[in-house]
Amino acid sequence: MVIKFITVVLAFSPVMVWAVGDECINEQNENLKHLCLAKEHASASYCDKITSMGTKMECIMTVRNRQRELTWSIKPMDMSKVVSLK
Repeated sequence: MVIKFITVVLAFSPVMVWAVGDECINEQNENLKHLCLAKEHASASYCDKITSMGTKMECIMTVRNRQRELTWSIKPMDMSKVVSLK
């Protein structure tokens, strides 16, 4: 039974690695790498590692929007499509 389990795990390990792979690994700039990781993982802990204040604020707002989207399936409002009531 244990041998079958180990065989299955070893057979599917390349698929598991592909599913978890980071698209941000090739980014050369550290700030942009942390921004990319924060967007991908929806985690603000990567934003704390960014040194540029503007990029850090963008990162925090992006993570907030991503977490809202994942939690409540709410997408950010597109202001260009809002109809004025004037």
